[in-house]
Amino acid sequence: MGDAKILDSYTIKYGFLVAEIEIVREPKDFVSEYRTNIQTISPSTKIILNKIRDEFISSIQEHKHNVFGEKQAEVAEGDIRDKFK
Repeated sequence: MGDAKILDSYTIKYGFLVAEIEIVREPKDFVSEYRTNIQTISPSTKIILNKIRDEFISSIQEHKHNVFGEKQAEVAEGDIRDKFK
């Protein structure tokens, strides 16, 4: 995590699911990053999370020319794929 600054952190509890959330800003980054830690994820929840990830990546691909340069979009897509395997 290096020199990252934690802007906020909290816990979400829903039924048996407990998620730890941190909002972090790296000095080199333009926007904050939400980091999640979910201790127990059911197989059906993993399917849903993978679908959300895929839709998010697809959205980046659709809008990358408007929001990002080509290289930044490729880096963002790679980061998302790596973090949400």
